[in-house]
Amino acid sequence: MSHEEQEKSNTALDLVKAFFAAKERHDLAATMALFSDDAVYIFPLAASGKQENWFTYKGKEAVTKYQGQVLERFRQIKMLEPKYFVTTDGSNVFVESRGDYIAQDGTAYNNVYIFKFVIRDDKIAEGYEYANPVTYAKLAGLPIG
Repeated sequence: MSHEEQEKSNTALDLVKAFFAAKERHDLAATMALFSDDAVYIFPLAASGKQENWFTYKGKEAVTKYQGQVLERFRQIKMLEPKYFVTTDGSNVFVESRGDYIAQDGTAYNNVYIFKFVIRDDKIAEGYEYANPVTYAKLAGLPIG
């Protein structure tokens, strides 16, 4: 890996770690400062079982609204033992982790996650959150299947 590639890889990794740290602090402004203006945030796994995105948020305003709702819904947001994988060119960061969340009403929400972040111009341009949709649907009272 060249010096330039190593720097891009480190920058991408720092961005993603900052994303999780800001969410754990419930700091919406810091979370959103990491995203590009044209960011998208996608949940590719649907509770219906269909091969379609469950939720898609396009643009910084929509992503901000979604991230704000997460921070409001959960009083604790922790990612346990995250494992980070960065592509050589620093354009993609993958994260494997387990979530240790607590809803405002005290209900535990423990899911498993794979995240993919696409980095452009030192910002998160795309976020993909792969989590067990059944686990979330049960918490939120959403239909399954």
